[in-house]
Amino acid sequence: MRSSHYKLMALVFGAVTILGCYGRPGAVEVPHIDADSAAEDALSKYDTNGDSKLSKDELKNCPSLLSAIGSFDKNNDKSIDKEELTDRLAMWTNSGLGVSNLACRVFFKGRPLSGANVELIPEDFLHDVVKPAKGVTQDSGSAQLGIDSAFLPDDLKRLKGVHQGLYRVVITHPDIEIPSKYNADTELGLEVSYETGKNMVEFKL
Repeated sequence: MRSSHYKLMALVFGAVTILGCYGRPGAVEVPHIDADSAAEDALSKYDTNGDSKLSKDELKNCPSLLSAIGSFDKNNDKSIDKEELTDRLAMWTNSGLGVSNLACRVFFKGRPLSGANVELIPEDFLHDVVKPAKGVTQDSGSAQLGIDSAFLPDDLKRLKGVHQGLYRVVITHPDIEIPSKYNADTELGLEVSYETGKNMVEFKL
């Protein structure tokens, strides 16, 4: 996504936030994405010129992939093909990580925004395997994001964590009108991935 909207801030994932190992008692279940099927669906939806690749122009309607094109585009041709899509989607499942720690900070007109509702909406082609996450910003403009506790083991209900995946970002406020390009017509997108080594993101509205 354009730097005027947000930048990623590098922080190393803490060991306590990496709670994978599917099937282990007390661990968070790893989302099992059908990478091949998800890649096919993404291409079907966004490959408008039929060349079996997703260009930056085509990805204007998919802000999450557009924001992460550098991570997916391994052959540096400025686009994403099915193999690149499949490989990275499969990487999340194969990592064995259930959830990762993710915080954000929201600025509005250059100042930290308190009371903002931040939602991460998974892309449709992930087939509801990756769950939405949300948080509310504090006075500093920061919020810890997390999936619904219904998707966590009984002994980890208070854990705040986010699935690895691709998300549209929706930011609203109960008292302040936020432009639609940050919510209803969002241009904000985000990849959450252990591979990036980042667990903080800034949104400048």
